[in-house]
Amino acid sequence: MPIWKREDGLTWWEKLIKKEDKKEDTWKHTGDERTGESVYPVFIKWLKGEGYHFSDGQGWWMRIWTTAVPYMEYPHMKMVAEVYQFNLEDKKSWTYRIVRPDCLGRYGGGHGADWLIWEEIGTDITQNI
Repeated sequence: MPIWKREDGLTWWEKLIKKEDKKEDTWKHTGDERTGESVYPVFIKWLKGEGYHFSDGQGWWMRIWTTAVPYMEYPHMKMVAEVYQFNLEDKKSWTYRIVRPDCLGRYGGGHGADWLIWEEIGTDITQNI
């Protein structure tokens, strides 16, 4: 069975892997001080590696967890968001929260009732680095 190679001598999968190796990190510092990236770059790297993304609308790092529940059928799942928010007042502490994303307000809006499940203000982020 012949293996088809491109003009550059690479198979399609070798070219794909080579492109992935050269891929730049798309998570560059945005200049937004709400990210905490300029103060805690190692912690931000850990957040990104754990699947968090920065939500501009909410001003925090978040990732979504899903689970099936008896009263909801697939593909509808119950969602919970795990978030870290940098404290802009003291520029050194973080707040960890577990929230219901379906109860969150949109850009500039308030949150609905029961949006907050858990909150830990001033959480020790060094345990995650």
